Amino acid sequence: LDLYGEFSEGEVELFRQIVRPGDIVLDVGANIGVHTVSLARLTGPRGAVLALEPQRLAFQALCANIALNSMLHVWCYNVAAGETAGSIRVRASASKSAGFSKSAAIVSASGVTRTSCEPSTSTTRPVMSLQAGDVA
Repeated sequence: LDLYGEFSEGEVELFRQIVRPGDIVLDVGANIGVHTVSLARLTGPRGAVLALEPQRLAFQALCANIALNSMLHVWCYNVAAGETAGSIRVRASASKSAGFSKSAAIVSASGVTRTSCEPSTSTTRPVMSLQAGDVA
């Protein structure tokens, strides 16, 4: 999205080579769901897509996108992802993109800031562990 202003068909072509009907796919940092929708079409209703997005406004747009596309086999979670469960501070961007920036607008649990955008709000979000067996 950052480079072209829209999703890359090349990325979707890669998904077509990897994802099969009935697969279960994890979309980490799903943002507004551009890739989530493509992945859900590839898994079909026998598969599932778990979409994780910690930024509140992007998460709300993600849920709307999934609902508008009637994708009953997609589950959206307002969480971050990490090696271990916990919590993380998530900043919303003060820019006109309303927090949809692809720049990592978060502060890690260790307190290391990984963003260049100015914060307008900050909330604590849970972190879902991505260790084998922890993702349901």
